[in-house]
Amino acid sequence: MTTLTFDMMAGPTDEARALQLAQCTLTEKLYDAINAADKSLTHEQRYQTPEVVAARNAYDANVAELVALLGPNAFCFQVDADLYECFHNVYKDDVGCRPGSGWTLDQVKSYLERRRKEQDEETAKWPPEAFA
Repeated sequence: MTTLTFDMMAGPTDEARALQLAQCTLTEKLYDAINAADKSLTHEQRYQTPEVVAARNAYDANVAELVALLGPNAFCFQVDADLYECFHNVYKDDVGCRPGSGWTLDQVKSYLERRRKEQDEETAKWPPEAFA
């Protein structure tokens, strides 16, 4: 498989643009599936329903196609807009300003994973009754 290069001045290829537009539809389908899940289920159970799992798998396949097309160093917002939106907000909470757009998918995942571990360590310091 040949990885296409991304020209910053020219923008993504037509194929990449089509995948990015499809990703918007897939995001809507994912959130529709989550919202349609039985409200009596726990948060974790709602994300495990077959409809949500299928929608998530379709979204993840789209991300993988974009990474394959644009390369591993493509900016996160170009290959996984939903993840970048989450990162965008977490980063602002941490730093006080929005991040620049030059973060790759791996960098964003690494940042969010590090942040999750820090939160887990901080939460572990609190007694369980503090969350009751």
